[in-house]
Amino acid sequence: MGEFRDRERAVSEVFGFILLFSIVILSIGAVSIFGVNSLNEGRDAALMDNMERGFEGMASTIDDLEPGMSRSTSLRLESGQLRIGEETWINVSVGGTKEIKNSVSPLLYTFDDERIIYVSSTVFRVSEESGVIVRPPAFELSQSGTIISVQNTIPSRAISIGGGTAQMRFTAQAPKNPTVDTGNSVEIDIDAPSEAQASLWESALVERLVRGGMSESTAESKCSRAGSKVECVYNVNSGEDTLVRSVVVSVELR
Repeated sequence: MGEFRDRERAVSEVFGFILLFSIVILSIGAVSIFGVNSLNEGRDAALMDNMERGFEGMASTIDDLEPGMSRSTSLRLESGQLRIGEETWINVSVGGTKEIKNSVSPLLYTFDDERIIYVSSTVFRVSEESGVIVRPPAFELSQSGTIISVQNTIPSRAISIGGGTAQMRFTAQAPKNPTVDTGNSVEIDIDAPSEAQASLWESALVERLVRGGMSESTAESKCSRAGSKVECVYNVNSGEDTLVRSVVVSVELR
C-alpha cells in the first residue's frame, strides 16, 4: 500500500513538472511573439516619424530656392518607396471671373499602409484610418489681401525608388509671372487624388482662413468638400490684391 502511494505521488510530481514546464514554455513563446510585434510596431512608427521630419526639411529646402538655384538633400527610405504621386489641381478664381490653374505633382513616400505626401509646400501624413497635416500650405488668406504660393515639383524623368537612400536634387526654374488681381471674393478649388487628401486640404484651408482672421463658416467665408474636390470661398475688402505665385521645381532622384 505504501509503495502504491509512493508511486502515485511520483506520477503526480512528474505530471506537475510537465504542466509547469509547458506553462513556462507557452509564456516564453507568448512574450516573444508579442515582444517582437511591439518592437516591429515601434520601429515602423520611428521610421515614419523620421520620414515626416525629412519631408518637412525637404519642403523648407524647396521653399528657399530662388530661380536658377539648385539644392540637394537625401532621404533614407529603409523598406519604403519614394515616387511621384497623382497630380493635384490648385485653382484660384478672383471676383468670380479670372481663374488661375496649377497642376501640381506630389512626392509620395509609402511604407505598408502609411504615406507621407509633399504637395506644393504642404506635407500630409495619411494612413488607412486617418490623416494629419504635418506642414500647412504656403497660403496667406485674409480679407485684407491674399498670397498663394504654389511649388510644382516636376520629375526630370519617371521616378520610383525603393529601399536604401534617395539622393535628391531640386532646381527652381524661372517662375511664371505672378498673377495679381482685385475682386470682392476669392475662390480656391482643390482637386485631390483621393478623398483622404481632400479632407486634409479642407482642414488646412479652414485653418488658413481662421489664421487670417475669418470665421470657419459664415456668409463671408466657407469651405466645403464633395468627394475628392474642395471649394473655399471668402470675401475680401474692396481694392485688395490677390497674388498667385507659381514656381516650377525640377526633381532629380538617384
